[in-house]
Amino acid sequence: MITVATVGSLQEADAMRMRLESEGIRVFLPDEFTGASICAGTTFLGGIRVQVDEPDERCAREILGAEQAAEAAQRNRCPRCGSNDVAVQRLSPISVIWWLLAGFLARDQSASCTCRLCGHAWRGHRDA
Repeated sequence: MITVATVGSLQEADAMRMRLESEGIRVFLPDEFTGASICAGTTFLGGIRVQVDEPDERCAREILGAEQAAEAAQRNRCPRCGSNDVAVQRLSPISVIWWLLAGFLARDQSASCTCRLCGHAWRGHRDA
């Protein structure tokens, strides 16, 4: 199986699955049960992967490509200068362990974003 997308919620992954399956492409969500059981943890765990069989990869990417590009361009814009050249830093595996031990309500788990153009930094959603 080949990962064609990684999304921040189970709802997004299901929407992609339905879109691809309507085109006759078999879809697998390997992180489906982890995402369902941890809920808010999907963002800092790296998201929910959407996978397809290798022969369907190209077609799946074409189907999802336009939709993902438009969403990513909108989501990953610097609030200061509007640039879409944004670096997203997710939590490290050690941070995930601390988050699980200390309790997920203790700290905001959104990704750390930095604009490569103007240097502005902010807390935001994960990159697609």
